[in-house]
Amino acid sequence: MSKMRKLREEADLSQQELADQSGVSRSMISAIECGEKTPSVSMIKLLAAGLGVSSRRILNAVDPEFV
Repeated sequence: MSKMRKLREEADLSQQELADQSGVSRSMISAIECGEKTPSVSMIKLLAAGLGVSSRRILNAVDPEFV
């Protein structure tokens, strides 16, 4: 399971619910969780707001080498 998916599930949100809360499309969220796409900085901010976590946590979830 990807770290991004784990964050979403910890927030008890479906992909669609996160999409609705963040303004990022469900298909993009799916692609990020599968490692097919890398979110832009602005998208990281939207996802962080939708999940109620820091942008740093999102960065760490999509790029484990981010320090």
